Amino acid sequence: LRSRSYDVFPWIWDEGTVHNITEGWRVQSNRGLFGRVPIVGRLPSTSSLGQESEERNGTMLNHKDAWIFTGLSSRGLIHHGVYGGILADAILNRCEENMVSEYDGIQWWRKALEKE
Repeated sequence: LRSRSYDVFPWIWDEGTVHNITEGWRVQSNRGLFGRVPIVGRLPSTSSLGQESEERNGTMLNHKDAWIFTGLSSRGLIHHGVYGGILADAILNRCEENMVSEYDGIQWWRKALEKE
């Protein structure tokens, strides 16, 4: 990274200080009929999947009202507004039914999760 960016931002490398390093996963959605559709919707609780709740760093990972919006891929500039509005409506109405009935294929990831 340094070799590629030093000529553009030398002061970052020469004078900068690292305060925090984080990590994460980049989610890649499946390619379907409409291209890569992001992962959008309410996360099922782990208990509904027959799994125990998991605690990590004092935080329970079994939230009954957790929503997800990820896997936008390179079309994020297009999808963020479209699917963001769809997700906002679902969250405000506390209901995914309209989202699922109006946007075919938006819950593709849930079917894949249930197979596991």
